[in-house]
Amino acid sequence: MEAQALPPYRRDPSRVPAAWKRALDFWGMAIAIAPPQHKGGLNDPLAYIDLKTRDVVVNDTKVSAQDIGDCLEAIFAHELGHHLHYPHSLATQARLELLEHELLPIRGYSLLNLFSDFLINCTLAKDATLQAQLTQIYRSMPAAAEDVKKDPAFFFYLLCFEEAWMCDPYALTRDAGKQLEQDFPGARAEAQQLAEELPNLAPNLFTQFIYFASVVSRYQPLESGNAQKSQELNPTAGDHSKPEAGDYADALERSPQEKDAIKRALGQGWLKPEQVPDAAASQRKRASALPGVLAGDPKKLAEAMAIHYRRLAERYLIQPPKNERAAEPIIPSTLSAWEVGDAPKEIDWRASVSQGGVDIGLMQPLKRDFIEDDPTDAVREFRTRLEIYLDVSGSMPDPKNALNPMTLAAQVLAMSCVRHEGQVRALIYSSNHVKHWVWTRSEMEISRFLMTYIGGGTDFPFAVLSASVKETKASPPIRIVLTDSDFHANMNTGTNRSFLKEAAQQGQFITLLNGAQESAPWVKAIADAGARTICVATMEQFPKTAAALARALFERKE
Repeated sequence: MEAQALPPYRRDPSRVPAAWKRALDFWGMAIAIAPPQHKGGLNDPLAYIDLKTRDVVVNDTKVSAQDIGDCLEAIFAHELGHHLHYPHSLATQARLELLEHELLPIRGYSLLNLFSDFLINCTLAKDATLQAQLTQIYRSMPAAAEDVKKDPAFFFYLLCFEEAWMCDPYALTRDAGKQLEQDFPGARAEAQQLAEELPNLAPNLFTQFIYFASVVSRYQPLESGNAQKSQELNPTAGDHSKPEAGDYADALERSPQEKDAIKRALGQGWLKPEQVPDAAASQRKRASALPGVLAGDPKKLAEAMAIHYRRLAERYLIQPPKNERAAEPIIPSTLSAWEVGDAPKEIDWRASVSQGGVDIGLMQPLKRDFIEDDPTDAVREFRTRLEIYLDVSGSMPDPKNALNPMTLAAQVLAMSCVRHEGQVRALIYSSNHVKHWVWTRSEMEISRFLMTYIGGGTDFPFAVLSASVKETKASPPIRIVLTDSDFHANMNTGTNRSFLKEAAQQGQFITLLNGAQESAPWVKAIADAGARTICVATMEQFPKTAAALARALFERKE
Protein backbone atom coordinates (compact mmCIF):
# COMPACT_ATOMS: atom_id res chain seq x y z
CA MET A 1 0.00 0.00 0.00
CA GLU A 2 1.47 3.34 -1.02
CA ALA A 3 1.33 6.37 1.24
CA GLN A 4 -1.54 8.67 0.28
CA ALA A 5 -1.83 12.40 0.93
CA LEU A 6 -5.07 12.91 2.82
CA PRO A 7 -6.83 16.23 3.45
CA PRO A 8 -6.51 17.69 6.97
CA TYR A 9 -8.90 16.08 9.40
CA ARG A 10 -10.13 19.41 10.73
CA ARG A 11 -11.33 20.42 7.28
CA ASP A 12 -12.76 17.12 6.11
CA PRO A 13 -14.23 14.90 8.83
CA SER A 14 -15.93 12.85 6.07
CA ARG A 15 -12.66 10.97 5.64
CA VAL A 16 -13.20 9.17 8.96
CA PRO A 17 -15.23 6.25 7.48
CA ALA A 18 -12.56 5.61 4.84
CA ALA A 19 -9.76 5.64 7.42
CA TRP A 20 -11.77 3.31 9.65
CA LYS A 21 -12.33 0.86 6.79
CA ARG A 22 -8.64 0.83 5.88
CA ALA A 23 -7.74 0.16 9.53
CA LEU A 24 -10.16 -2.78 9.61
CA ASP A 25 -8.78 -4.09 6.32
CA PHE A 26 -5.21 -3.96 7.63
CA TRP A 27 -6.09 -6.45 10.39
CA GLY A 28 -8.30 -8.47 8.05
CA MET A 29 -11.28 -8.00 10.32
CA ALA A 30 -14.42 -9.50 8.84
CA ILE A 31 -16.42 -8.85 12.01
CA ALA A 32 -18.50 -5.75 12.50
CA ILE A 33 -17.29 -3.22 15.07
CA ALA A 34 -19.17 0.00 15.65
CA PRO A 35 -17.64 3.07 13.95
CA PRO A 36 -15.49 5.23 16.23
CA GLN A 37 -16.99 7.80 18.54
CA HIS A 38 -15.68 11.37 18.76
CA LYS A 39 -15.08 13.01 22.12
CA GLY A 40 -12.39 14.14 24.53
CA GLY A 41 -10.34 17.17 25.52
CA LEU A 42 -6.68 18.09 25.58
CA ASN A 43 -6.09 16.20 28.84
CA ASP A 44 -7.69 12.99 27.55
CA PRO A 45 -6.00 10.21 25.52
CA LEU A 46 -5.48 10.73 21.80
CA ALA A 47 -7.67 7.70 21.15
CA TYR A 48 -9.15 4.95 23.28
CA ILE A 49 -10.70 1.49 23.10
CA ASP A 50 -13.01 0.03 25.71
CA LEU A 51 -11.97 -3.64 25.85
CA LYS A 52 -15.28 -4.50 27.50
CA THR A 53 -17.62 -2.99 24.91
CA ARG A 54 -14.98 -2.84 22.10
CA ASP A 55 -15.97 0.77 21.37
CA VAL A 56 -13.26 3.01 19.89
CA VAL A 57 -13.13 6.73 20.72
CA VAL A 58 -11.03 9.33 18.89
CA ASN A 59 -10.21 12.66 20.51
CA ASP A 60 -10.93 15.28 17.83
CA THR A 61 -9.59 18.09 20.01
CA LYS A 62 -6.20 16.47 20.46
CA VAL A 63 -5.95 15.27 16.86
CA SER A 64 -6.51 18.82 15.67
CA ALA A 65 -4.16 20.34 18.26
CA GLN A 66 -1.32 18.04 17.15
CA ASP A 67 -2.23 18.51 13.48
CA ILE A 68 -2.32 14.78 12.80
CA GLY A 69 -5.71 14.58 11.12
CA ASP A 70 -4.18 12.74 8.19
CA CYS A 71 -3.01 9.94 10.53
CA LEU A 72 -6.43 8.57 11.45
CA GLU A 73 -5.82 5.26 9.76
CA ALA A 74 -2.81 4.56 12.01
CA ILE A 75 -4.68 5.79 15.10
CA PHE A 76 -7.64 3.51 14.42
CA ALA A 77 -5.43 0.54 13.48
CA HIS A 78 -3.45 1.01 16.69
CA GLU A 79 -6.58 0.82 18.86
CA LEU A 80 -7.77 -2.24 16.97
CA GLY A 81 -4.40 -3.82 17.75
CA HIS A 82 -5.24 -3.60 21.46
CA HIS A 83 -8.56 -5.29 20.70
CA LEU A 84 -7.05 -8.12 18.65
CA HIS A 85 -3.68 -8.84 20.21
CA TYR A 86 -2.10 -6.67 22.91
CA PRO A 87 -3.48 -7.21 25.47
CA HIS A 88 -6.63 -8.47 23.70
CA SER A 89 -8.42 -9.19 26.97
CA LEU A 90 -8.83 -7.43 30.30
CA ALA A 91 -7.83 -10.65 32.05
CA THR A 92 -4.41 -10.54 30.36
CA GLN A 93 -4.06 -6.84 31.15
CA ALA A 94 -4.75 -7.50 34.84
CA ARG A 95 -2.07 -10.19 34.93
CA LEU A 96 0.45 -7.90 33.27
CA GLU A 97 -0.29 -5.12 35.74
CA LEU A 98 0.20 -7.31 38.79
CA LEU A 99 3.27 -9.00 37.31
CA GLU A 100 4.81 -5.56 36.80
CA HIS A 101 4.07 -4.54 40.39
CA GLU A 102 5.40 -7.83 41.70
CA LEU A 103 8.76 -7.80 39.88
CA LEU A 104 9.71 -4.18 39.20
CA PRO A 105 10.86 -1.62 41.77
CA ILE A 106 9.24 1.20 39.78
CA ARG A 107 6.24 2.88 41.37
CA GLY A 108 4.16 5.66 39.90
CA TYR A 109 5.14 4.79 36.31
CA SER A 110 4.04 1.86 34.18
CA LEU A 111 5.88 0.30 31.25
CA LEU A 112 2.81 -1.62 30.08
CA ASN A 113 1.51 0.92 27.58
CA LEU A 114 4.96 1.30 26.05
CA PHE A 115 5.22 -2.47 25.81
CA SER A 116 1.86 -3.18 24.17
CA ASP A 117 2.16 -0.12 21.93
CA PHE A 118 5.59 -1.24 20.76
CA LEU A 119 4.29 -4.66 19.69
CA ILE A 120 1.31 -3.12 17.92
CA ASN A 121 3.25 -0.38 16.14
CA CYS A 122 5.97 -2.75 14.93
CA THR A 123 3.18 -4.77 13.28
CA LEU A 124 1.59 -1.64 11.76
CA ALA A 125 4.95 -0.42 10.45
CA LYS A 126 5.05 -3.32 8.01
CA ASP A 127 2.69 -1.12 5.98
CA ALA A 128 4.47 1.92 4.51
CA THR A 129 1.45 4.19 4.85
CA LEU A 130 0.92 3.32 8.50
CA GLN A 131 4.61 3.68 9.30
CA ALA A 132 4.63 7.16 7.79
CA GLN A 133 1.57 8.11 9.83
CA LEU A 134 3.07 6.72 13.06
CA THR A 135 6.22 8.71 12.39
CA GLN A 136 4.15 11.86 11.96
CA ILE A 137 2.30 11.20 15.24
CA TYR A 138 5.51 10.81 17.22
CA ARG A 139 7.12 13.80 15.55
CA SER A 140 4.17 15.91 16.70
CA MET A 141 5.50 15.47 20.23
CA PRO A 142 8.18 17.83 21.65
CA ALA A 143 11.68 16.36 21.54
CA ALA A 144 14.05 19.05 22.81
CA ALA A 145 17.15 17.93 24.69
CA GLU A 146 15.68 19.04 28.01
CA ASP A 147 12.59 16.89 27.44
CA VAL A 148 14.61 13.77 28.11
CA LYS A 149 14.46 14.50 31.84
CA LYS A 150 10.65 14.45 31.71
CA ASP A 151 10.40 10.87 30.45
CA PRO A 152 13.65 9.16 29.41
CA ALA A 153 11.92 5.77 28.99
CA PHE A 154 9.68 7.25 26.27
CA PHE A 155 12.61 8.54 24.25
CA PHE A 156 14.42 5.20 24.56
CA TYR A 157 11.19 3.62 23.29
CA LEU A 158 11.32 5.93 20.25
CA LEU A 159 14.95 4.97 19.79
CA CYS A 160 13.78 1.34 19.58
CA PHE A 161 11.37 2.32 16.79
CA GLU A 162 14.18 4.02 14.89
CA GLU A 163 16.08 0.74 14.98
CA ALA A 164 13.09 -1.54 14.33
CA TRP A 165 11.91 0.58 11.39
CA MET A 166 15.45 1.26 10.12
CA CYS A 167 14.87 5.02 10.19
CA ASP A 168 17.60 7.60 9.97
CA PRO A 169 19.18 8.25 13.39
CA TYR A 170 17.15 10.75 15.40
CA ALA A 171 14.29 10.74 12.87
CA LEU A 172 11.88 10.34 15.79
CA THR A 173 13.93 11.34 18.81
CA ARG A 174 15.69 14.42 17.32
CA ASP A 175 17.61 16.46 19.90
CA ALA A 176 16.16 14.37 22.72
CA GLY A 177 17.72 11.26 21.18
CA LYS A 178 21.16 12.85 21.12
CA GLN A 179 20.80 13.88 24.76
CA LEU A 180 19.56 10.40 25.72
CA GLU A 181 22.65 8.79 24.24
CA GLN A 182 24.81 11.17 26.25
CA ASP A 183 22.95 10.44 29.47
CA PHE A 184 22.77 6.68 28.84
CA PRO A 185 25.83 5.44 26.93
CA GLY A 186 25.07 2.39 24.79
CA ALA A 187 21.37 3.24 24.52
CA ARG A 188 21.19 2.84 20.73
CA ALA A 189 22.91 -0.55 20.78
CA GLU A 190 20.53 -1.66 23.53
CA ALA A 191 17.57 -0.38 21.49
CA GLN A 192 18.75 -2.31 18.45
CA GLN A 193 19.07 -5.52 20.46
CA LEU A 194 15.60 -5.09 21.96
CA ALA A 195 14.07 -4.48 18.53
CA GLU A 196 15.67 -7.68 17.23
CA GLU A 197 15.06 -9.95 20.23
CA LEU A 198 11.56 -9.05 21.40
CA PRO A 199 9.65 -10.62 18.46
CA ASN A 200 11.61 -13.86 18.89
CA LEU A 201 10.23 -14.33 22.40
CA ALA A 202 6.64 -14.80 21.18
CA PRO A 203 4.16 -16.32 21.77
CA ASN A 204 4.50 -16.00 25.57
CA LEU A 205 3.46 -12.40 26.13
CA PHE A 206 4.72 -12.48 29.73
CA THR A 207 8.19 -13.53 28.61
CA GLN A 208 8.19 -10.65 26.16
CA PHE A 209 7.10 -8.20 28.82
CA ILE A 210 9.69 -9.26 31.40
CA TYR A 211 12.46 -8.92 28.82
CA PHE A 212 11.13 -5.55 27.63
CA ALA A 213 10.80 -4.28 31.20
CA SER A 214 14.27 -5.51 32.16
CA VAL A 215 15.72 -3.27 29.45
CA VAL A 216 13.43 -0.23 29.47
CA SER A 217 13.32 0.05 33.28
CA ARG A 218 16.97 1.18 33.13
CA TYR A 219 15.71 4.39 31.53
CA GLN A 220 13.17 5.12 34.23
CA PRO A 221 15.20 6.89 36.93
CA LEU A 222 14.92 5.52 40.44
CA GLU A 223 15.37 7.47 43.60
CA SER A 224 15.61 5.57 46.91
CA GLY A 225 13.84 2.61 45.30
CA ASN A 226 10.91 4.68 44.06
CA ALA A 227 10.37 6.27 40.69
CA GLN A 228 10.68 10.00 40.34
CA LYS A 229 7.52 11.70 39.20
CA SER A 230 7.97 11.39 35.45
CA GLN A 231 5.71 13.08 32.97
CA GLU A 232 4.44 10.29 30.73
CA LEU A 233 4.89 11.58 27.18
CA ASN A 234 3.62 8.55 25.27
CA PRO A 235 0.74 10.00 23.18
CA THR A 236 -1.20 6.74 23.32
CA ALA A 237 -0.83 6.17 27.07
CA GLY A 238 -4.02 5.05 28.82
CA ASP A 239 -5.71 4.23 25.54
CA HIS A 240 -7.68 1.21 26.71
CA SER A 241 -9.99 0.41 29.60
CA LYS A 242 -9.03 -1.00 32.99
CA PRO A 243 -9.81 -4.62 33.95
CA GLU A 244 -12.82 -5.54 36.02
CA ALA A 245 -12.77 -6.76 39.63
CA GLY A 246 -12.97 -10.42 38.59
CA ASP A 247 -10.00 -10.01 36.25
CA TYR A 248 -7.85 -8.73 39.11
CA ALA A 249 -9.07 -11.50 41.40
CA ASP A 250 -8.06 -14.10 38.80
CA ALA A 251 -4.62 -12.50 38.48
CA LEU A 252 -3.68 -12.63 42.16
CA GLU A 253 -1.97 -15.97 41.57
CA ARG A 254 0.58 -16.54 38.80
CA SER A 255 -0.60 -18.43 35.75
CA PRO A 256 1.46 -21.31 34.24
CA GLN A 257 2.55 -18.94 31.45
CA GLU A 258 3.78 -16.40 33.99
CA LYS A 259 5.69 -19.09 35.86
CA ASP A 260 7.35 -20.20 32.62
CA ALA A 261 8.23 -16.60 31.79
CA ILE A 262 9.80 -16.02 35.20
CA LYS A 263 11.79 -19.26 34.96
CA ARG A 264 13.17 -18.23 31.58
CA ALA A 265 13.90 -14.70 32.79
CA LEU A 266 15.95 -16.11 35.67
CA GLY A 267 17.83 -18.38 33.29
CA GLN A 268 18.59 -15.50 30.90
CA GLY A 269 19.58 -13.14 33.68
CA TRP A 270 16.80 -10.64 33.00
CA LEU A 271 15.74 -11.08 36.62
CA LYS A 272 17.86 -11.72 39.70
CA PRO A 273 16.70 -14.44 42.10
CA GLU A 274 16.21 -11.91 44.89
CA GLN A 275 13.71 -10.04 42.69
CA VAL A 276 11.39 -13.04 42.47
CA PRO A 277 9.29 -13.84 45.56
CA ASP A 278 8.16 -17.37 46.32
CA ALA A 279 4.57 -18.42 45.68
CA ALA A 280 3.20 -17.26 49.04
CA ALA A 281 5.07 -13.95 48.93
CA SER A 282 3.94 -13.49 45.33
CA GLN A 283 0.29 -13.61 46.35
CA ARG A 284 0.92 -11.15 49.18
CA LYS A 285 2.75 -8.73 46.88
CA ARG A 286 0.05 -8.91 44.23
CA ALA A 287 -2.71 -8.40 46.77
CA SER A 288 -0.86 -5.46 48.30
CA ALA A 289 -0.39 -3.98 44.81
CA LEU A 290 -4.13 -3.79 44.14
CA PRO A 291 -4.78 -0.66 46.25
CA GLY A 292 -2.20 1.18 44.13
CA VAL A 293 -3.41 -0.30 40.84
CA LEU A 294 -7.01 0.58 41.69
CA ALA A 295 -6.33 3.91 43.37
CA GLY A 296 -9.44 6.04 43.17
CA ASP A 297 -11.75 3.05 42.65
CA PRO A 298 -12.41 1.64 46.15
CA LYS A 299 -15.55 -0.20 45.07
CA LYS A 300 -13.68 -2.21 42.43
CA LEU A 301 -10.86 -2.86 44.89
CA ALA A 302 -13.26 -4.22 47.52
CA GLU A 303 -15.04 -6.38 44.94
CA ALA A 304 -11.77 -7.80 43.58
CA MET A 305 -10.56 -8.71 47.05
CA ALA A 306 -13.94 -10.17 48.03
CA ILE A 307 -13.78 -12.49 45.01
CA HIS A 308 -10.21 -13.41 45.94
CA TYR A 309 -11.19 -14.22 49.54
CA ARG A 310 -14.10 -16.37 48.38
CA ARG A 311 -11.75 -18.36 46.16
CA LEU A 312 -9.26 -18.79 48.98
CA ALA A 313 -12.08 -19.88 51.27
CA GLU A 314 -13.05 -22.59 48.77
CA ARG A 315 -9.85 -24.44 49.68
CA TYR A 316 -11.04 -24.84 53.26
CA LEU A 317 -14.71 -25.58 52.63
CA ILE A 318 -16.41 -28.89 53.18
CA GLN A 319 -19.10 -30.35 50.95
CA PRO A 320 -22.65 -30.47 52.38
CA PRO A 321 -23.51 -33.93 53.74
CA LYS A 322 -25.74 -36.07 51.57
CA ASN A 323 -29.29 -36.93 52.52
CA GLU A 324 -29.42 -40.50 53.79
CA ARG A 325 -33.20 -40.70 54.10
CA ALA A 326 -34.88 -43.47 52.12
CA ALA A 327 -35.84 -42.13 48.73
CA GLU A 328 -39.16 -42.81 47.01
CA PRO A 329 -39.35 -45.86 44.67
CA ILE A 330 -40.17 -43.95 41.49
CA ILE A 331 -37.71 -45.27 38.87
CA PRO A 332 -39.19 -48.00 36.56
CA SER A 333 -37.09 -51.18 36.57
CA THR A 334 -37.53 -54.85 35.53
CA LEU A 335 -40.71 -56.86 34.90
CA SER A 336 -41.77 -59.83 37.02
CA ALA A 337 -44.78 -62.16 37.14
CA TRP A 338 -47.86 -60.80 38.88
CA GLU A 339 -49.27 -63.25 41.39
CA VAL A 340 -52.59 -63.53 43.17
CA GLY A 341 -52.40 -61.39 46.25
CA ASP A 342 -50.33 -58.65 44.59
CA ALA A 343 -52.01 -55.31 44.19
CA PRO A 344 -53.86 -55.07 40.83
CA LYS A 345 -52.46 -51.55 40.32
CA GLU A 346 -48.97 -53.06 40.00
CA ILE A 347 -49.90 -54.78 36.70
CA ASP A 348 -48.26 -53.28 33.62
CA TRP A 349 -50.93 -54.21 31.03
CA ARG A 350 -49.07 -52.64 28.12
CA ALA A 351 -45.92 -54.65 28.80
CA SER A 352 -47.96 -57.82 29.49
CA VAL A 353 -49.75 -57.68 26.12
CA SER A 354 -46.60 -56.58 24.31
CA GLN A 355 -44.57 -59.56 25.52
CA GLY A 356 -47.17 -62.35 25.73
CA GLY A 357 -49.79 -61.32 23.24
CA VAL A 358 -53.41 -60.59 24.03
CA ASP A 359 -54.41 -64.05 25.29
CA ILE A 360 -51.32 -64.93 27.37
CA GLY A 361 -50.86 -61.34 28.51
CA LEU A 362 -54.35 -61.31 29.99
CA MET A 363 -53.98 -64.74 31.62
CA GLN A 364 -50.41 -64.23 32.97
CA PRO A 365 -49.98 -60.50 33.53
CA LEU A 366 -46.66 -58.90 34.44
CA LYS A 367 -45.94 -56.28 37.02
CA ARG A 368 -43.37 -53.49 36.82
CA ASP A 369 -40.85 -53.21 39.66
CA PHE A 370 -39.74 -49.77 40.81
CA ILE A 371 -36.48 -48.80 42.50
CA GLU A 372 -35.63 -45.86 44.68
CA ASP A 373 -34.31 -42.66 43.24
CA ASP A 374 -30.55 -42.36 43.90
CA PRO A 375 -30.45 -40.95 47.44
CA THR A 376 -26.92 -39.61 46.92
CA ASP A 377 -28.35 -36.94 44.62
CA ALA A 378 -30.35 -35.42 47.44
CA VAL A 379 -28.78 -32.82 49.69
CA ARG A 380 -29.42 -32.99 53.37
CA GLU A 381 -32.10 -30.61 54.54
CA PHE A 382 -30.27 -28.59 57.17
CA ARG A 383 -31.21 -25.26 58.60
CA THR A 384 -29.10 -23.10 60.89
CA ARG A 385 -28.25 -19.47 61.41
CA LEU A 386 -24.81 -18.05 62.03
CA GLU A 387 -24.06 -14.66 63.58
CA ILE A 388 -20.45 -13.53 63.07
CA TYR A 389 -18.63 -10.82 65.01
CA LEU A 390 -15.31 -9.93 63.36
CA ASP A 391 -12.66 -7.81 65.07
CA VAL A 392 -11.14 -5.34 62.57
CA SER A 393 -9.23 -3.13 64.98
CA GLY A 394 -5.94 -1.46 64.15
CA SER A 395 -3.91 -4.53 65.07
CA MET A 396 -5.55 -6.39 62.15
CA PRO A 397 -4.56 -5.65 58.53
CA ASP A 398 -7.04 -4.06 56.16
CA PRO A 399 -8.20 -7.08 54.10
CA LYS A 400 -8.18 -4.96 50.94
CA ASN A 401 -4.51 -4.07 51.33
CA ALA A 402 -3.08 -7.36 52.63
CA LEU A 403 -4.33 -10.85 53.31
CA ASN A 404 -6.12 -10.84 56.67
CA PRO A 405 -6.36 -14.46 57.94
CA MET A 406 -9.13 -13.52 60.38
CA THR A 407 -11.25 -12.09 57.57
CA LEU A 408 -10.56 -15.22 55.52
CA ALA A 409 -11.64 -17.35 58.49
CA ALA A 410 -14.91 -15.39 58.70
CA GLN A 411 -15.42 -16.02 54.97
CA VAL A 412 -14.86 -19.75 55.49
CA LEU A 413 -17.43 -19.89 58.28
CA ALA A 414 -19.99 -17.81 56.39
CA MET A 415 -19.69 -19.77 53.15
CA SER A 416 -19.79 -23.11 54.98
CA CYS A 417 -23.01 -22.13 56.71
CA VAL A 418 -24.62 -20.93 53.48
CA ARG A 419 -23.66 -24.12 51.65
CA HIS A 420 -25.31 -26.16 54.38
CA GLU A 421 -28.61 -24.40 53.70
CA GLY A 422 -28.01 -21.91 56.51
CA GLN A 423 -28.31 -18.15 56.83
CA VAL A 424 -25.69 -15.67 57.94
CA ARG A 425 -25.48 -12.16 59.24
CA ALA A 426 -22.33 -10.36 60.39
CA LEU A 427 -20.96 -7.43 62.29
CA ILE A 428 -17.47 -5.95 62.09
CA TYR A 429 -16.21 -3.88 64.96
CA SER A 430 -13.35 -1.78 66.24
CA SER A 431 -13.89 1.39 68.24
CA ASN A 432 -17.28 1.43 66.51
CA HIS A 433 -19.11 -1.14 64.41
CA VAL A 434 -20.88 -1.77 61.10
CA LYS A 435 -23.64 -4.37 60.69
CA HIS A 436 -25.02 -6.49 57.90
CA TRP A 437 -27.93 -7.52 60.08
CA VAL A 438 -30.31 -9.01 57.51
CA TRP A 439 -30.14 -12.79 57.34
CA THR A 440 -28.78 -13.81 53.95
CA ARG A 441 -27.92 -16.91 51.96
CA SER A 442 -25.91 -14.94 49.40
CA GLU A 443 -22.18 -15.74 49.54
CA MET A 444 -21.41 -12.70 47.39
CA GLU A 445 -23.40 -10.34 49.61
CA ILE A 446 -21.81 -11.44 52.89
CA SER A 447 -18.36 -11.71 51.30
CA ARG A 448 -18.46 -8.10 50.13
CA PHE A 449 -19.52 -6.93 53.56
CA LEU A 450 -16.69 -8.77 55.31
CA MET A 451 -14.17 -6.75 53.28
CA THR A 452 -15.11 -3.65 55.29
CA TYR A 453 -12.40 -2.27 57.55
CA ILE A 454 -12.50 0.23 60.41
CA GLY A 455 -9.18 0.16 62.28
CA GLY A 456 -8.51 1.89 65.58
CA GLY A 457 -9.27 0.63 69.08
CA THR A 458 -11.31 -2.40 70.11
CA ASP A 459 -14.77 -2.17 71.66
CA PHE A 460 -16.95 -5.26 71.31
CA PRO A 461 -20.62 -4.16 70.87
CA PHE A 462 -22.18 -5.96 73.83
CA ALA A 463 -25.31 -3.81 73.51
CA VAL A 464 -25.87 -5.22 70.01
CA LEU A 465 -25.30 -8.73 71.36
CA SER A 466 -27.89 -8.18 74.09
CA ALA A 467 -30.43 -6.89 71.57
CA SER A 468 -29.75 -9.91 69.35
CA VAL A 469 -30.41 -12.30 72.25
CA LYS A 470 -33.82 -10.71 72.82
CA GLU A 471 -34.61 -10.68 69.09
CA THR A 472 -33.74 -14.35 68.49
CA LYS A 473 -35.33 -16.05 71.53
CA ALA A 474 -37.46 -18.29 69.33
CA SER A 475 -34.57 -19.46 67.15
CA PRO A 476 -31.14 -18.64 68.58
CA PRO A 477 -28.25 -18.53 66.08
CA ILE A 478 -24.76 -19.87 66.56
CA ARG A 479 -22.64 -16.87 67.52
CA ILE A 480 -18.93 -16.75 66.67
CA VAL A 481 -16.51 -13.99 67.61
CA LEU A 482 -13.11 -13.72 65.89
CA THR A 483 -10.95 -11.56 68.11
CA ASP A 484 -8.00 -11.45 70.54
CA SER A 485 -7.30 -10.63 74.20
CA ASP A 486 -9.03 -7.24 73.87
CA PHE A 487 -12.33 -9.13 74.06
CA HIS A 488 -11.48 -10.01 77.67
CA ALA A 489 -10.89 -6.37 78.53
CA ASN A 490 -14.21 -5.39 76.93
CA MET A 491 -16.02 -8.20 78.75
CA ASN A 492 -14.94 -6.87 82.16
CA THR A 493 -16.44 -3.44 81.57
CA GLY A 494 -19.79 -2.55 83.15
CA THR A 495 -22.53 -5.14 82.65
CA ASN A 496 -20.88 -6.73 79.60
CA ARG A 497 -20.11 -10.00 81.40
CA SER A 498 -23.81 -10.51 82.11
CA PHE A 499 -24.63 -9.90 78.41
CA LEU A 500 -22.09 -12.57 77.46
CA LYS A 501 -23.53 -15.07 79.97
CA GLU A 502 -27.03 -14.42 78.68
CA ALA A 503 -25.95 -15.10 75.10
CA ALA A 504 -24.01 -18.24 76.07
CA GLN A 505 -27.03 -19.59 77.97
CA GLN A 506 -29.30 -19.02 74.99
CA GLY A 507 -27.21 -20.94 72.45
CA GLN A 508 -23.73 -21.67 71.18
CA PHE A 509 -21.34 -18.75 71.75
CA ILE A 510 -17.86 -19.46 70.37
CA THR A 511 -14.76 -17.27 70.50
CA LEU A 512 -11.75 -17.77 68.24
CA LEU A 513 -8.94 -16.06 70.12
CA ASN A 514 -5.77 -14.90 68.40
CA GLY A 515 -2.46 -15.49 70.20
CA ALA A 516 -4.16 -17.45 72.97
CA GLN A 517 -3.24 -20.41 75.16
CA GLU A 518 -5.74 -22.49 77.14
CA SER A 519 -3.79 -21.87 80.35
CA ALA A 520 -3.89 -18.09 80.04
CA PRO A 521 -6.00 -16.46 82.80
CA TRP A 522 -7.82 -14.21 80.33
CA VAL A 523 -8.83 -17.22 78.22
CA LYS A 524 -10.13 -19.03 81.32
CA ALA A 525 -12.09 -15.92 82.32
CA ILE A 526 -13.89 -15.88 78.96
CA ALA A 527 -14.67 -19.58 79.32
CA ASP A 528 -15.94 -19.04 82.90
CA ALA A 529 -18.41 -16.52 81.52
CA GLY A 530 -19.95 -19.29 79.42
CA ALA A 531 -18.28 -18.88 76.06
CA ARG A 532 -16.60 -21.72 74.26
CA THR A 533 -12.98 -20.71 73.68
CA ILE A 534 -10.85 -21.88 70.76
CA CYS A 535 -7.21 -20.79 71.00
CA VAL A 536 -5.49 -19.83 67.75
CA ALA A 537 -1.75 -19.52 68.29
CA THR A 538 -1.05 -17.30 65.25
CA MET A 539 -3.08 -15.30 62.77
CA GLU A 540 -2.03 -17.62 59.95
CA GLN A 541 -3.83 -20.54 61.62
CA PHE A 542 -7.25 -18.85 61.58
CA PRO A 543 -8.50 -20.23 58.22
CA LYS A 544 -7.67 -23.87 59.09
CA THR A 545 -9.16 -23.44 62.56
CA ALA A 546 -12.33 -21.99 61.04
CA ALA A 547 -12.55 -24.89 58.59
CA ALA A 548 -12.26 -27.39 61.44
CA LEU A 549 -14.92 -25.53 63.40
CA ALA A 550 -17.21 -25.50 60.36
CA ARG A 551 -16.89 -29.28 60.07
CA ALA A 552 -17.74 -29.67 63.75
CA LEU A 553 -20.77 -27.39 63.44
CA PHE A 554 -22.17 -28.45 60.09
CA GLU A 555 -21.07 -31.96 59.22
CA ARG A 556 -23.66 -34.58 59.95
CA LYS A 557 -22.57 -36.94 62.71
CA GLU A 558 -23.05 -40.66 62.07
